Amino acid sequence: MQEHLSPSGETGIKSLLMVMTQPTNVISVKGLSMRARTVIKWMHSLLTMFLLILVVGFVYLNRTDDTRSEDELQHVYKINDCLWLYTTKNREGDATAPIIYRFYVSGEITGNDKKIIKKLNNEVPFLVGSGSISKISFVENGNLSVKYRG
Repeated sequence: MQEHLSPSGETGIKSLLMVMTQPTNVISVKGLSMRARTVIKWMHSLLTMFLLILVVGFVYLNRTDDTRSEDELQHVYKINDCLWLYTTKNREGDATAPIIYRFYVSGEITGNDKKIIKKLNNEVPFLVGSGSISKISFVENGNLSVKYRG
């Protein structure tokens, strides 16, 4: 074992202990650095969890239900030889939500009401609302004239 000399030139255990210990400011910097890393880890974990909850909540609140699952065929009207107007009614709303009508223009669809509804659910309605169509007709230039009330 080497002998260590203290600054005053003394040898022995006292000088050996002085060499083995670090200054207190080095220890406190390491301790603060470890605490800062721990705090950063926890903050990162909390932020990640918050963002995950936020994304899951956003997806949950914006999911689309099958809003047409309860539609009933209300009316079928022949516009001309190749166009038909189909009206469906949805009573799914409660006292605060109105009855929703969906209006489709399509070729003739044959079958019972369930088959017609199933076919219409794959199409996009040209009008959705709580009112009614009072008049619909085919205009010469290839357009439809619709009078909607409500």
